[in-house]
Amino acid sequence: MEEHYGEAVNLQSLAALSGLTTRSLIRRFKLATGDTPTGYLQAIRAEAARQALENTRLPVEDVPGLLPAPAGRGSVVSIAVTAWPGLCIVLP
Repeated sequence: MEEHYGEAVNLQSLAALSGLTTRSLIRRFKLATGDTPTGYLQAIRAEAARQALENTRLPVEDVPGLLPAPAGRGSVVSIAVTAWPGLCIVLP
């Protein structure tokens, strides 16, 4: 997931790749990681957004364009950063 966080991922595809039912995948994934596959993927995408914010002088609303889709424009990350238009984080 870390290498493909920008790709569209659905539980049915992950389950098929793992040879499990969707329900078994979610249960085993949560047991192994403490999170659901969807929650885990969202955390990876949020971390990528955080790193992009820390490493750029662009306005916040431009950061989703730096991330691969669907972690980029139109994603939860994109929707969240548009809540503060004009905000710019400048790092020393």
